[in-house]
Amino acid sequence: MTKTPNVTDDFLTQFALYSQSIGVCALSIADSSLALKNKTSFLEGIQNFPEDLDYLHKNQEVRDNLDLILPNAQSVITCAFSYAQEPIKVASTQAQISMYALGRDYHKALKSKLKLLGEFLKKANPSLNYRAITDSAPFYEKYYALFNNASCIGKNNLVRIKNCGSMIFFAELLVDITLPQVTLLPKESKTRPLCPSNCQKCLKACPTGALSENGFDPKKCLSYLTIENKGPIPDEIIPLLGNKIYGCDLCQTSCPYNQAKNIASFPNILTDFFNRYDPKNLAFNKLITMTEAEFKTTFAGSAILRIGYNAFMRNILCCLLNQPKGSIDLQLLNHLANRSPLLDNLLERVKKYHQSS
Repeated sequence: MTKTPNVTDDFLTQFALYSQSIGVCALSIADSSLALKNKTSFLEGIQNFPEDLDYLHKNQEVRDNLDLILPNAQSVITCAFSYAQEPIKVASTQAQISMYALGRDYHKALKSKLKLLGEFLKKANPSLNYRAITDSAPFYEKYYALFNNASCIGKNNLVRIKNCGSMIFFAELLVDITLPQVTLLPKESKTRPLCPSNCQKCLKACPTGALSENGFDPKKCLSYLTIENKGPIPDEIIPLLGNKIYGCDLCQTSCPYNQAKNIASFPNILTDFFNRYDPKNLAFNKLITMTEAEFKTTFAGSAILRIGYNAFMRNILCCLLNQPKGSIDLQLLNHLANRSPLLDNLLERVKKYHQSS
């Protein structure tokens, strides 16, 4: 049964202002029934994705029918939250972490914000039901993000929003009332931004060639290889890692639209996303001593925790092959022996490399 919402233009304005006050930098609403229209392009887009991303191939019926997430879902409210901040400055002997993972795990941080928005709507519509999505259900996130009139897909394959850039987290609120399809934030978003046709900064910045004029190859992407990838990092990629142990921001930091002067919210991001790591604690000679228990404690509440200790150490060992020969105290690596064939192989390579100095 379709509910008649108590939603006026003035209420939508107040909703946008409230959203902005809790950290939302972009806000749009679209009809939930439009999901099915994205099925073909979505399936075509992921057909060559690695097996590690198998979750993208599952639960297709849920993506196509949002009633399976929230009964009688009528509207999708898409929110964007910026995490853009000054990059953490680390030495070459210290590990580099992708900006999005410097703070609290966004899945947890954003769910509480969506609940606030849901309750705001519920005050005017007491019978309303809602469901918050923060990567917590199969959902066409990029598709719905593009209903924002100020959005576009950059050449780096990421959604960029005017005055927000692409360093943003998306989160969605499904509601069982019919709301107008509208862009509420940013204001004055009548013209979609586009990447300049002659700009190739992100393509040139990508160290592995994962980005090109022909599209995006996730199997070459450092973010995929250090986060989602459960196997070894290809030998030809290891030298290109440098000191990156979790993710890569080069295709974003190279983009002019991600510069501070072009981001209205900079640096007014949620405190949840502020950097929590002292570069001194990211020194490789310190990280290699970390036990599994210490890993869980150090990265508690962080997105880094979800890749697990073995993958984290795999990344570190690969980066040790890029450190100056003889700069690593090899005795500190002994505790990693016999954890897995993958780590044992990397340990042997690291020791051989640093002993050859």
